[in-house]
Amino acid sequence: HPTQPMARSDRNYRGCGAVALVIVLLLCMGAVGLFAAQFLLGAALGTYDGRIYPNVHVLDVDLGGLEPAEAAARLSGALEQYDHGALLLRDGDRTWPVPWSDLGMTPNVDGTVQAALQAGRGEEGIWSQVAVWVGRQEVAPVFVIEPEQARATLEQLSPQISVDPVDATLLLEGDGLVAVPGQPGKVLDVDATLSTLMTTVAGLGTGSQVAIAFQPVLPRIADAAPAQVEAERMVTQAIGVTSHDILTGETFSWVLDRDVLVSWLRVEQTEDGTGLVVRGDEGAIQATLAGLASTIGEGRGFRLEVAARQVADAFGAGGGIVELYLT
Repeated sequence: HPTQPMARSDRNYRGCGAVALVIVLLLCMGAVGLFAAQFLLGAALGTYDGRIYPNVHVLDVDLGGLEPAEAAARLSGALEQYDHGALLLRDGDRTWPVPWSDLGMTPNVDGTVQAALQAGRGEEGIWSQVAVWVGRQEVAPVFVIEPEQARATLEQLSPQISVDPVDATLLLEGDGLVAVPGQPGKVLDVDATLSTLMTTVAGLGTGSQVAIAFQPVLPRIADAAPAQVEAERMVTQAIGVTSHDILTGETFSWVLDRDVLVSWLRVEQTEDGTGLVVRGDEGAIQATLAGLASTIGEGRGFRLEVAARQVADAFGAGGGIVELYLT
């Protein structure tokens, strides 16, 4: 029976051909249907030449079928009453809400109408046209910012937003001094932040956050290690304070410990900016002397500015006993 396999092969061939023919017919019908649908949709939307496509809304205002002038008249009231809310300036975890009105933001009626007119007329082709025909299309309002007012607001915010640098210093840990490196700061970059702000409003509307741009600010003193030897010498010296009450004949004396002397240390640049010098901070010394005066009874004290200067001179000159006038 050698002819039977050939008969089955012919039947399989004819079956595959029929399936292929059905697929081709279905594809043709689909293409014809798509063409017809596109033709009908184009004809329907052709009646909207120069007008906004149907189902286009801005702030719940239906602008479908309106010419630009009509849409502007209908939309202007809604835009004027629109609550812009606040812009959120962000720097990592830190944020600052700023009312959009403080940035000189105003609604752009003509720009918004043009955005509504372009809905369904973009590069997406037929699918964007189908979308406006079968469903509601929300178009975000367009706003403009007055750059100089926005700049003035950012400059006013700069002290709140900027971070001051921290100079290097010396701290007491255990029995020794440790050099703590300085920390850089940063100042608000008004120009860069304003540029980002303008781009954000133009592209994304008012609901977006804006990342703040900064310029780095280096500390005056980045490393206090070169002053560490001199500072160690100063805090190992003996500083004493004595004062006499001529009315009662009482004498008061104090010997200041290492912790107190360390709290007075201030590392500064030399006048020519080429090196470091260690000095006693007179403000910190005044605070120490005020604490001492509080222990000798009411009505007694020191002339703090003069007394602090005397102690600071002794602190820088190698120590000793400083006699202070008691008031």
